[in-house]
Amino acid sequence: MRFRFDPHLPHQSEAIQAVLDLFEGASSGEALPPDDTLLENLRAVQERSGLHLSPSLEGREFTIDMETGTGKTYVYLRTLHELYGRHGVNRAVIVVPSVAIREGVLQQLRATEEHFANLYGGARIQASLYDPARPSLLKRFAHDPGLQVLVLNMDAFNKGWSNLIHRPADGLDGRKPSELIAEAGPLVILDEPQNLEGPSTRAAVADLAATLTLRYSATHRSRPNPLYRLDP
Repeated sequence: MRFRFDPHLPHQSEAIQAVLDLFEGASSGEALPPDDTLLENLRAVQERSGLHLSPSLEGREFTIDMETGTGKTYVYLRTLHELYGRHGVNRAVIVVPSVAIREGVLQQLRATEEHFANLYGGARIQASLYDPARPSLLKRFAHDPGLQVLVLNMDAFNKGWSNLIHRPADGLDGRKPSELIAEAGPLVILDEPQNLEGPSTRAAVADLAATLTLRYSATHRSRPNPLYRLDP
């Protein structure tokens, strides 16, 4: 059975455009504009969407509220394609809180591959699952051309700094996996971030040195920089 995806659903297009509008005003060679322009962009999107205007920028994490069943995973995967084509954003890490959500993301990556290739001139996400026993996949994420996406389960670092992601690895020439990821300057997507709020997880996510973090959920506990809301 093959899924068919509608690329013209208004609520999905609006959620994607909200993220793209954050990048307005970025100069050549910059992934994002400076913070003052970023705040202006955020407020413009909020005003258009009827959201409360943020008085200041709360870091570089942005909140997207989407109800279950509205295509959250499709939206952020397509957003990655748009950012790659328009702004050259070619490294992303998707952090998930559970094996079940991880498997759902991997399934969606497979299911949408041909759909997105048709939409974006053959461009495909090169997806890898973080596995400390397979350092070649992490090397591919860090160094290979194209749109590289690393799917990372919270269990990869929920035991704190002693976990393997923070230890030098022989297969990475003595480098720490977290260092290799951070040097790529990825965009980070937090899928269901309300389940990723533990101190060790938050510290580990910060260690990934994201250029931008997008938070997708229907049940956020915290909402830094509200960007889009699709409610009932």
